[in-house]
Amino acid sequence: MPCGRMLKRHLTPIKKTHLQNQMAACGACSRSKQLLGLDWQYGAAYFEETLIDFDPASNWGNWQYLAGVGSDPRGCRQFNLNKQTQTYDPHGELIEYWADYAPSN
Repeated sequence: MPCGRMLKRHLTPIKKTHLQNQMAACGACSRSKQLLGLDWQYGAAYFEETLIDFDPASNWGNWQYLAGVGSDPRGCRQFNLNKQTQTYDPHGELIEYWADYAPSN
């Protein structure tokens, strides 16, 4: 699946419900930072502003970890979305559910 479509599917639940599960949040972190080259701090700030169940330690810690900065600096960390999808959504039900809500552009 193209990067932009996958990122939309990770971010659509946040926009619609102001909630996000941990695996989808990590996927959004990985896609936006590693594949699109966005500054991880913008993503962390967006999650902080948008999520109603926001937890500073989890949010900023996960964004830092996937960006390869902070207390365990190692570049090129990438969340394996194919593995996560096979493990947590093997039939694509969650992806398909949110696909109906994702903007097409």
